[in-house]
Amino acid sequence: MDTRSTLIAETICSIIFLSSCKKDSKTETGDEFPDEMHAVWQEEVWDDGDELGLYFTSKMMAIWDYAGDEYDQGEDCYYNWEAGELISYEGNNYRIRLIDFFFDDLEELTVNIRVDGDRMIIIDPEEEDSEQEYSRDSRSIEDLTPECSDDQFKMNSEELKRKFQAFLTN
Repeated sequence: MDTRSTLIAETICSIIFLSSCKKDSKTETGDEFPDEMHAVWQEEVWDDGDELGLYFTSKMMAIWDYAGDEYDQGEDCYYNWEAGELISYEGNNYRIRLIDFFFDDLEELTVNIRVDGDRMIIIDPEEEDSEQEYSRDSRSIEDLTPECSDDQFKMNSEELKRKFQAFLTN
């Protein structure tokens, strides 16, 4: 093989090698939450007996709160409400349009979400000490029933609003 042929072969091998390296390091992007997040997640912070957390569907992040726990001391039902819609994500950074029931002054939030098996960490890069840890719950979204009535929700909405503003914005 002459020098020119060797040079061409080496160049082709280099291009193939570099393109395969780029493929492996590609950052994932999308406008739907990844399948690994489609689950019920329970918040790890509350030590006051409150049983609450998040769940994700393809486009929606929702909050759930069990009313019959030690904290709420209500009926055997769940408050479930949509908290935010995914706009897009790149890598672990998710842009979420918040539903303004709880967030009068926020329209969009970008958070870092990492899932490692049965553990999920959410960090707001704008806030110090904002790390929130969740564990994958054995329940499915369909298990978060029965839903509490509108009257129960209205009765507790101010307390819920205060608590969830602290819960999601730390």
